[in-house]
Amino acid sequence: MSMSESTLHERLMLVVGTRTYRALGDLTGIHPETVRRYMQGQAPSIEFVSRLCASMRLNPEWMLLGKGPQKAADLRVETLRGADPSELLAAIAKTLEELSDRLTNVERFVQSLDTRLRGADDKIGVDVEGKPTPAQGEKARRIRAAVAQRAPADARGADACDGS
Repeated sequence: MSMSESTLHERLMLVVGTRTYRALGDLTGIHPETVRRYMQGQAPSIEFVSRLCASMRLNPEWMLLGKGPQKAADLRVETLRGADPSELLAAIAKTLEELSDRLTNVERFVQSLDTRLRGADDKIGVDVEGKPTPAQGEKARRIRAAVAQRAPADARGADACDGS
């Protein structure tokens, strides 16, 4: 019988190795007596299997069905090997779209920060009595200058599109 044809219990025994019921209980947050019953053949709860997979970084599909790689880390590699070019391109396009959305949000944040700095210019450079505080005013001017030096969004977008 191959490992893919093995039972859930056989796969459990394989990954557990020589760990004690107490160690498995600590690993999964399941009472050791319950773990003992599972390891002796009682059908384990999905909670136990899920926690065991998470704590030992196992592929849940392998654990439950005997399909795919044993380790969760190997799942990505196997999935990428089996993907056809159109699936890969769709995944890349989706990722680029998400990155573009994040970049737009960052740009909005920087613009709002720029607006706040310009609007608060007079307030940042004064103390509670309304007297100028050169250090705070200078800091605000440096921040404003740094924000002003960033490339406009249109220029960055054009550079990204033409490959330069």
